[in-house]
Amino acid sequence: MTGMSAAEAAALYRHAVVVDCLNGSALRPDVIARMAASGVTALNLTAVQIGADLAGALRDLAATIETVERHGDRLMLVRAPADVAAAKRAGKVGIILGMQDAEPIGRDLAMLRVLSEIGVRIIQITHNRRSVVGTGCVEADDGLSRFGRALVGEMNRLGLVVDVAHCGPRTTLDAIEHSALPVLCSHSNPSAVSPSPRNKSDEIIRRLAARGGVIGIAVWSPIVQRGDGRRPTMADVLDCLDHALALVGPDHVAIGTDLCEEAVPDPVDWARIYGPDGNFPEVTGGLGPWYGFATVNAEGIETIAGLPGFAAGMAERGHDAATIAKVLGGNFQRLFAAVTAARVGVGRQAA
Repeated sequence: MTGMSAAEAAALYRHAVVVDCLNGSALRPDVIARMAASGVTALNLTAVQIGADLAGALRDLAATIETVERHGDRLMLVRAPADVAAAKRAGKVGIILGMQDAEPIGRDLAMLRVLSEIGVRIIQITHNRRSVVGTGCVEADDGLSRFGRALVGEMNRLGLVVDVAHCGPRTTLDAIEHSALPVLCSHSNPSAVSPSPRNKSDEIIRRLAARGGVIGIAVWSPIVQRGDGRRPTMADVLDCLDHALALVGPDHVAIGTDLCEEAVPDPVDWARIYGPDGNFPEVTGGLGPWYGFATVNAEGIETIAGLPGFAAGMAERGHDAATIAKVLGGNFQRLFAAVTAARVGVGRQAA
């Protein structure tokens, strides 16, 4: 036990670099205000609508970049690891442009270079369903395709972070094995704690860590719930975090909230997409009557305003300052630096 007080944990949080490895929120003024007040240093923003084609992705990216520029007093784009530190110094929220599938590139790997030049730095290689890359978590998974292996290799060359959060188990393991660089599982929890097809087995988490990767612990209720018919709480989120820490140690665990504030603000639209009978009932169905629009996230961290609860909860559970700082952002920073270093090489070759 560290004996760290609540005040000491709060001070640690204020001074730490804090990174949310996946955030799907809409950059509306009230959400931006909450982000700025939360103390988060940077976040991997889902900047492209899932399932978009290339033209749609370019429109989404242009809109996101313009929004960041309009709110330059609070936001800034992150294109390199040094920008995360710069955001911390400036008291701004660093926006890392991310995508939750590789659909916009089609079968043309050259589009990865286009997207990277615009500023994309993290790409989840599949969403829940099967694609030309591999298989998502809700279908029978036969692993990374030949094209998927080529995509991972090109992402390595360009210094783009490979994200496997929504991938099926075989595709996840294939990506980890095929990647020459550490892989990010941006927003999943241990399936040993929360029995969801969106979560990762102990075997996967161990292999991810063995290759230098990082898993981000999420707060989205369907992947925190324990299968016991109740809404999960922040204590359940911390149980997921503690399980991962016990499994692979303090160097491979991070925070990836999966918060999607105001992304689908209408309850009817939300139910159609994310409700118990929505697009992916394998993930959101059968949870019990507690699950709904108002309970989509674990109790105690309904918005990004609850992010300091990670530091407070970890301190209360006896984790030391070094471990807390690594989970809050240090582990992501290390992975981000290791992967984006390859991009420097590409730039030098081009020169």
